[in-house]
Amino acid sequence: LTMETKAEELRVLYVALTRAREKLILVGSVSKLAKKAVQWCQAVDYSDLILPDALIAGAKNYLDWLCPAVARHEGGITLRQYAECEYGSDTALSKDLSKWQVAIYSPSQLMDAAEDLAETAPLLVNIRNMEPIDGGEDFNQVDKTLGWQYEHARVVGKPAKLSVTEIKRRFDMLEDEESHHFFDKKTIVLRPRFIQQSVGLSGAERGTLMHSIMQHIDLQGNLQTEGIKIQLADMVTKEMILPEHADQVDISGIVAFFQSSLGQRLCRSGKVHRELPFSLMLPAERFDDEMTGSGEDVFIQGVIDALFVEDDGLVLLDYKTDWVKESAELAERYAVQLNLYAEAVERIYKQPVKEKYLYVFSTKEAVRL
Repeated sequence: LTMETKAEELRVLYVALTRAREKLILVGSVSKLAKKAVQWCQAVDYSDLILPDALIAGAKNYLDWLCPAVARHEGGITLRQYAECEYGSDTALSKDLSKWQVAIYSPSQLMDAAEDLAETAPLLVNIRNMEPIDGGEDFNQVDKTLGWQYEHARVVGKPAKLSVTEIKRRFDMLEDEESHHFFDKKTIVLRPRFIQQSVGLSGAERGTLMHSIMQHIDLQGNLQTEGIKIQLADMVTKEMILPEHADQVDISGIVAFFQSSLGQRLCRSGKVHRELPFSLMLPAERFDDEMTGSGEDVFIQGVIDALFVEDDGLVLLDYKTDWVKESAELAERYAVQLNLYAEAVERIYKQPVKEKYLYVFSTKEAVRL
C-alpha cells in the first residue's frame, strides 16, 4: 500500500473507532500469534504518546496499528504475556483511563462455538420466521417464570398508616355507600388565611380552634365567662390563636362544659392528658375486607382530646363542634373513633377505660358511649 492509501485507511479507522458511544468491540485474525506479539510489543516502553512513524508506516493491516497501541496499555497484558516482554509502570499509556480487555481464541475454540451455534440454528430460523419453537425441558421453567405473579399483589397500593379520623370517615362511607374500600384517601385543604379573615371560620377551622383552646386553657383558673375571656386574650398575646378567631369563640359552650359534672371531674383529676398522640398496630383486615387473611398490619395514629385518671379507671373525652339538633346523633357516628381511642389507651396504659364521652359544644351536652 502506498503511504497515501495507508493515510486514508488510518483516517477511516479513526472515524470508525470514534463512533462508539459506550463500548467498542474489535475482532481480527492473525497467524503465528507469538511472533506477531513480539513485533507488536517492540514499542511497549516508547516514551512518546504517539507510536514511531516507522512502525505506523510498516503496518500491513489494522491489527498492526491497534495491537502496538494496546500493548502499551495496562489492559494489553495478554499480548505482553505472549511476547514475554516487560512492562514499566511509567510508560506513556500506563496511566490512561480507558479500559481494554484482550481475548485470544484458538481455531479449536472457534470450532466448538460453531458446533454450539449449529445446534441452535434451527431455533433462530423459527424465530426469524415467527414460527413456534420446541421449548424442550426448559419450557416449564420459562412458563413458570413468565407466568409468575406477586404473592402479595392485593396489598400493593394499600397504605401502611392510617389516622383514626380517616378510619372513621371510611366507616361512614361504608354505611352511606355500602363500600369496603376504606383506603381511598381524601385530603382536606384549609382555606387561605385572608379568606378566613373575610368570611368567617369553616366547620373544620372552628373545630381546630376549639380543640386548641381546650388544650391550653388553665383548668385551675377562672372558668366563668369573664375568666374564659381573659384566658382567650392571653392566648392571643402568646400567638396561640388569632385575634379575629378569638371573637368567634362560643364562650358559653366552654363555660357550660366546665360547669357540667364531666367538666368538674376533669378539673378535679390529679392527672389529665390533653391532645395526647398515640400509635398502634392493628390487623389490616379489620378495616378492609380485601385484606382478610393477608396477615398484614396497618399503623394507626390518632390524637385523643382529653384523658383523665380517676381512682377506678380512665375517662376518655372527645370534643365535637358539629352542628346537630340532637347530641345522640353523634354517638353512633363517632363510636368507631372512640372505640379505637379506648383500645389504644388500654394497650398503652394497661388500665381499663371505664367511660367514654363526647362533649358537643353546639348542644352543650355530654354524650356517654
